[in-house]
Amino acid sequence: MVYEEYCIPFRYKLSATGSLWFLLFGFVLFSGTFTTIKLNTAEEVLISKFQNIPMFVLGILFCGASSCALIYLSWRFKNNSIWLVERILLPGFINSATGLGNTLISVGTVHYWEVSATAKSTIIITTIYLGVFAFPLIWYSLSLWRMEGDQEKKNELP
Repeated sequence: MVYEEYCIPFRYKLSATGSLWFLLFGFVLFSGTFTTIKLNTAEEVLISKFQNIPMFVLGILFCGASSCALIYLSWRFKNNSIWLVERILLPGFINSATGLGNTLISVGTVHYWEVSATAKSTIIITTIYLGVFAFPLIWYSLSLWRMEGDQEKKNELP
């Protein structure tokens, strides 16, 4: 399985890395959607629920495009657990945790824990991504751990 990981073409490794960077960029865009802006009363009423919609849409587009690429790569190399854990699941989990932390820090420090609709949706999206990466990461890590234990039992001297 380790040998198969090294035989994966460079373009797939580059695609996985680029997709994970786009995913992180989407999370950064999400956390920047609820910044403080000085508005007049008419604008405040209009934007009271959602703030900075174009950045939010861009964040959705970046996360959606990278998700499609990561789903394809995960399906393409579903039999290579090591590559999935090292190249997709663990970095995706770390990016999602970073995005959630960044959002919570922004809501807590800039908005004094006043959560707008955009902030709620950002927290929900990043938490869903965190779970989507966490469960397969745990599953594949446990299966790799079991395979390693089986291999050690085979190599023991009688």
